[in-house]
Amino acid sequence: VAGPILRFSQVSERLRGIKTFSPSREDQISAVLLFTFGLSFKVLIADTIGRYASPQIAVPLSGDVLSRLFVIFGYSIQIYFDFSGYSDMAIGLARLFGIKLPQNFYSPYKAMNIIEFWRRWHITLSRFLRDYLYIPLGGSRHGTARTGLAVLITMLLGGLWHGAAWSFVVWGGLHGFLVVIECVMTGSRFLWSGSIWLRRFLIFHFVTIAWAFFRAPSFERALDVLGGVLNPGDFASVLNTPLIPVLIIGTIMLHPVDTFGSINRISERLPGGIVFPLSIMLILIHAALSVDNPSAFIYFDF
Repeated sequence: VAGPILRFSQVSERLRGIKTFSPSREDQISAVLLFTFGLSFKVLIADTIGRYASPQIAVPLSGDVLSRLFVIFGYSIQIYFDFSGYSDMAIGLARLFGIKLPQNFYSPYKAMNIIEFWRRWHITLSRFLRDYLYIPLGGSRHGTARTGLAVLITMLLGGLWHGAAWSFVVWGGLHGFLVVIECVMTGSRFLWSGSIWLRRFLIFHFVTIAWAFFRAPSFERALDVLGGVLNPGDFASVLNTPLIPVLIIGTIMLHPVDTFGSINRISERLPGGIVFPLSIMLILIHAALSVDNPSAFIYFDF
């Protein structure tokens, strides 16, 4: 469910030879680094932001506009680092046993359109929905109207896949509606005009707004969260937790870095004598930091 999602045929050969597999030094180093970085994303970033953002988005909010904005942006950052951290940990553990799982996230928040976002976010789920829903529904083989309908049904069912609630339907519908617009207007100068950073800015904010419907326990609560941003208020309360704004702004700035690719490159250069003891030390530190505040992975709820 949480991914990476694979067909059995993609890993069957490796599983048959797992008893005789002996990982190379490079595989060992990249596996340990992936697991350690994934754990760091989960414990240091996702859980820290989540303790502030996640509870507040689920209950009636009180407070100023800036605090509400940090709650909304905070959850957007939390779910990314929680989910991509889990995927990196799973990929790292599998690699120790000779199973090469595909990359599941590729800096999705730097996408310039919503179609590109879904090619970067939970990549294996996107392929699953394409192969088992979109293509059987006709795909792009029967004209623009049929293509749009196939896209919309796929995204609505993708929303329901996360839970039987109207908020998930709205979340899937928002994404599906924008994908349909992009499909219909493919090649349009209006759609693709503007600077790279402007398009990334718009898509990131669209996705962030849609996450409010994904996280809130009801459609009404999501509207309350988003509507509160329009109310004037005092901007002081967010200063009570200055670490949260720093984390959110810092992670947005660092997001374009491809961690998965960087780790693969680093593993070719770093000696295991440095990587293994350092990773063990970091894992123990993370365990100590989270022992009093255990937090499950977000996708374990689905």
